[in-house]
Amino acid sequence: MGEWGLGSVIRLAVVVAAIALQGCGGGGDGAEPAAVNTTPTVNTAPTENLVSATQIASVTKAQAAVLFTLAQVPLVPAYDVKIYKIVYRTSDASGAPINASGALVVPQNLAAPAPLLSSQHGTTTLKSDVASTAPPAGLPYLNPEALTFGTAGYITALPDYIGYGESGDRFHPYLHAKSLAGSVIDLLRAAKTFCATNNIALNGKLFLEGYSEGGYATMAATREIQEKHAAEFAITASAPMAGPYDLSTSLLDVMNSSSYPSPGFVAFAFWAYDRVYALNILGQVFMPLYAAKLDSLFDGTHDLSTGINPALSTDLATLFKGQFLTDFRDGGATALKARIQENNLYSWTPAVAMRLIHCKGDDIVAFKNSQTAFASFSSNGAKRFVQLVVPIPAGTHVSCAEPAVLAAKSWFDTLK
Repeated sequence: MGEWGLGSVIRLAVVVAAIALQGCGGGGDGAEPAAVNTTPTVNTAPTENLVSATQIASVTKAQAAVLFTLAQVPLVPAYDVKIYKIVYRTSDASGAPINASGALVVPQNLAAPAPLLSSQHGTTTLKSDVASTAPPAGLPYLNPEALTFGTAGYITALPDYIGYGESGDRFHPYLHAKSLAGSVIDLLRAAKTFCATNNIALNGKLFLEGYSEGGYATMAATREIQEKHAAEFAITASAPMAGPYDLSTSLLDVMNSSSYPSPGFVAFAFWAYDRVYALNILGQVFMPLYAAKLDSLFDGTHDLSTGINPALSTDLATLFKGQFLTDFRDGGATALKARIQENNLYSWTPAVAMRLIHCKGDDIVAFKNSQTAFASFSSNGAKRFVQLVVPIPAGTHVSCAEPAVLAAKSWFDTLK
């Protein structure tokens, strides 16, 4: 449920990129990082939750063009951008106030007020693999969504989520709707404060997008804004992409199969829910060999694909205890399944423009998640607001990511 093609391609070509960017007038930072509005505040009022903002990078149009070319992404950057690490106040999964972080991408030399966009990232298990992490010295800033939307003129907020960046001393409450929505909304508040303080004019339009866990977070934030913060935020358009909105069915389908290609995803979900809800059931869920590994595997230093998946088993009968598999597939494991059900995101009625973007060939997050959400929204009376979009029908979870994000951007560009 991770990052799309631009980031992965550039990482393979990072040395070439760094050399090319030097020819365009310098590395990704462009200048020494500068602190802005660094006086901390613990005021959590909606317009006063910004703690600090520190510039971590800058990228020129020419530099971004090199990166897009290397990644074979069909975009032409229109603006230079500065990227800031934003530290802001939010609440953790228990409701306790904490500091969290995200990035804010600010296009330079805007001729008119700009739209605000929130971009939610997909699954990562590395604490530093988030948008607010400064690039190594001499290397370019590579976050794909930050560059895709920022260089197109969107003031782009990218929440790290709890458990990453500034809150990296905590665990990430994976696929927990309330805390994900809070991370998004509170960063938007901090972004508006930053813009007001620095005389950056916003045009009042707000866009949300995200892929995989980011799609889930986008859906959660859209619902939360519509139902509880509509007077504060007016959503212009929302594009949740390839998210597990029907989390109950998604996990049941996995558990009903004999194998799953990426066991780290389901292990991450059960491990996080066990901690969020203090269920204390991991010893009943996983075979002892794997139960003993989970805290260390999800400590933020192991990559999902190269470190966590290989340490688990794709054979569910080997990974999970037999009694748990029987209970989960039938009428048992009620406490866990009740918490999962609380985090389903399809039983509400969107009243904002929304496109559910998903590929039918998704092998990690089944396409029927978007089908279920679209059917539910339509039957609830939201059909005029919501569309189901398939950018490339046979696309897998990985191959669909870039076309999905570009489809969302193309749509947003007609509305900004």
